[in-house]
Amino acid sequence: MNAGPATHQQPGAADGAGFVPIGGPVPGIDGRAKVTGQADYAAEIAVDGLVHGVVVNAAITRGRILAVHDAQARAVRGVLDVLWHGQPSDAPQLAHYFGSGEGFATVPVKPLVSDRVHYAGQPVALVLAESWEAARYAAGLVRIDYEAQPHATDLLRRRADGRAPYELDEDTAPPKPRGDADAAFAMAPVTMDAEFHQALEDHNPMELHASTVI
Repeated sequence: MNAGPATHQQPGAADGAGFVPIGGPVPGIDGRAKVTGQADYAAEIAVDGLVHGVVVNAAITRGRILAVHDAQARAVRGVLDVLWHGQPSDAPQLAHYFGSGEGFATVPVKPLVSDRVHYAGQPVALVLAESWEAARYAAGLVRIDYEAQPHATDLLRRRADGRAPYELDEDTAPPKPRGDADAAFAMAPVTMDAEFHQALEDHNPMELHASTVI
């Protein structure tokens, strides 16, 4: 049975939505649209003449790029270009902030401007093509030679090497403490003192990392 094409929509908050008191329910305003296939995602915007790009990620955690072999990728029909750090660029190699300063956009490394690999999965090349399928296929043909270097990924073992965070302004600083947690803890008839470690949790796992620029 064919129910016909879904009507796409951009989810929005209900009329009157706004401030929610602490402990109050917070409805997922885009939940229904997402689970019914009606939500529009950034990668689903169709525009005539759009160029599609697929990132090639670093296969090592830390080190240097010695060579990028992109001849096979460039030979794929529909491929327009393969961008990487060996091409001329006026972009600075490092910046304190790159992006809007929020979420995944805040990273201290700008991609495709240096032969340095700072973390696993770092973008090291970008394949541009007339179709997403061609770009994805060609990205898998890019071969990169690396010089791997020692890396450290255990933050708990390297806490002594940490530094004080940058001072934040009022717009980006966390909220000030409320109440007296130490006094409440001291007065409690039963207390528990433990250390917990929580892995990263993302609140929007249904959408792939993509963007459309027109």
